[in-house]
Amino acid sequence: MSVRVIVIDPQGDVHLHLYVQELIKNDAGTFKRTIDELLFQVSKATMMRYSSRVKDALRTNSNDIYAASSKGVEILLRILHGQNPTVGVDISGVWHAIVFRTENYFSPTILNDWYAGWYKLQPIEQNFREWIRTKPEDQNWNPRCFLFPSWHLNDAVAFLEVTHFLVYNVARYISEERPIKAQDKYRLDNQVIQQLNAARGRLRSIAFNILFNPMERILATKKSCCESAAGDYHRALVETGSWPWERLGNSTPMNTLLKQLGDFSYQALGETCGRCRLDYEDVVEACIHETNIYFDGLCLDCMDASNPKTESSDRDYWKHSTMSKGEFLTGCRVKLHGEATWYHSFMGRREDFDRLRQEAKTENARELGQGSQTQPRRNRKENTQPNRRAKYQHGGTEYRDKGEPKWHLKKKDTEKSKSDESYARIMAACGLSA
Repeated sequence: MSVRVIVIDPQGDVHLHLYVQELIKNDAGTFKRTIDELLFQVSKATMMRYSSRVKDALRTNSNDIYAASSKGVEILLRILHGQNPTVGVDISGVWHAIVFRTENYFSPTILNDWYAGWYKLQPIEQNFREWIRTKPEDQNWNPRCFLFPSWHLNDAVAFLEVTHFLVYNVARYISEERPIKAQDKYRLDNQVIQQLNAARGRLRSIAFNILFNPMERILATKKSCCESAAGDYHRALVETGSWPWERLGNSTPMNTLLKQLGDFSYQALGETCGRCRLDYEDVVEACIHETNIYFDGLCLDCMDASNPKTESSDRDYWKHSTMSKGEFLTGCRVKLHGEATWYHSFMGRREDFDRLRQEAKTENARELGQGSQTQPRRNRKENTQPNRRAKYQHGGTEYRDKGEPKWHLKKKDTEKSKSDESYARIMAACGLSA
């Protein structure tokens, strides 16, 4: 049988013999079977520089390597030789490269910059949405398959965008998936998935509270006009296909619900009183806007701040983003993201988070020399929190096009005044002060 040769380095002085193997399980037990063989012409010095396992093998004149796929091997070898393999590479190839790198003890960060550049070239939004719509057997554009590589290869932009997409576009429970057969060690920490689902649940709560506020207000009286307005408002919500929220919110993606709410149309006509004379369309518009801008995705740097570096992992997190000054982005590579991203990126114990947050608020009030309730809540937030609707400013590697907004932020690149106006309208409509 002739063995195909792939030339990585034309001046290469050694041929690595790859045995592509698959895992077989039957009554006799579990064993590996070779299904393909390839030769890679490479530089011996380069290979010995980056992998302790390959170095030991080459010293004993053993050129044999093993993997489940040639795709990941070729990707890694080309990167080691200064090439940038992006054409024809899909997420399954990325996974195979990660597995091959890990099992052969190559440098832990050798794939990081390459992945950031590869990810940037992908039509992420278009292909993610198409996969969600058609659900093909091919997993290469399943957004769940991008979670682990983006996290493992420390790409803050990719991880933020993928987690944002999943929270807004996936129905029911958010989980991770693998496009290849891999050991269980290639997985996210459980708390990451927990926080993603917590963020999705928070979106449902925000939208429901805003939509239900007018109904709660007008039902507080027994006037006939209010009862009629409540029924008509409820009916108009049902006609959009996004209500009742309790039933549809768990089984429908948030973006779908918000898009359906965009068809809402109702104004109270005839005899109305001060309670039911509301601009219901403004209420729904504010609901859509506030829900859309709430969550930017999970931030790897905020997550990393939970790892122990001083005496306490939790206090490291607060040192990273000091709440007393409202600096939610200290040391973050992706700028700017909002407070909700910082909040859900906390990987410590939630009871410690609540306790430390209260301590920070108390310290803040002491520094300002005034009680924590001196300013209205909304104003206090605006005075301390940076504008999360600003464009991201990417940094970190040569692959970043600094200052260019990524796809999921474009719909949020809204002037701050619009958010303030929406918030003021909804508060006024519900009889509350902004």
